[in-house]
Amino acid sequence: MEDISIIKGVIEHTSKSFTAFSKIFIYWGMLFAVHSILMLIEFSNRNANCGVISIFPLLNYIFPIYALIAALIYWGVSRRVEKHLMKVWVLILIMNVLPPKIIATSESGFAEMTSFIVDIDIFSTVFFSLAVTLITTALFTGYKHLRNLGIIYIGISVIYTFFNFSMFTGSTLHHLLYSVSLPFTFLYVGFFLKSRKMRRN
Repeated sequence: MEDISIIKGVIEHTSKSFTAFSKIFIYWGMLFAVHSILMLIEFSNRNANCGVISIFPLLNYIFPIYALIAALIYWGVSRRVEKHLMKVWVLILIMNVLPPKIIATSESGFAEMTSFIVDIDIFSTVFFSLAVTLITTALFTGYKHLRNLGIIYIGISVIYTFFNFSMFTGSTLHHLLYSVSLPFTFLYVGFFLKSRKMRRN
């Protein structure tokens, strides 16, 4: 009984302190919402963008630039707040903004091609990684809303991985869901924490 009361005390303390990060999640959501809009514009003008990216290859690494801005937001807001649980969110954010590395395994054909398009589908990975963070946060704070959202994300990830959705993959809806996954999650968590903070006040 004493151990249980200690665990409940830790969860209560963590849930109270974690609400201080609502601003970070809201700012992150707004930041990556802008990036999502740019991603959708790029998808709708893909052929034109291939030429632009070949001229400006640094555009391939624009996502890490957003991650740097997100890190500055995190540093600016969280300097005076206990932030052990936030380290999980930061690690997942870094995981999702690292650009995938393309390795050519075939020795024939690539040297003769002037240009080619490579699609990398990390749809399931993004949703599952966000689910891990949401459920971990729920375990230490007792916020069932975040746990439920994490379970939904796991369902989306598993269903997409093991079932064939040839009409969905590569479609506008596919890119839309992938693009809004980060900003939606951050905004949802941010406004949820803000509402909890307002209730306590």
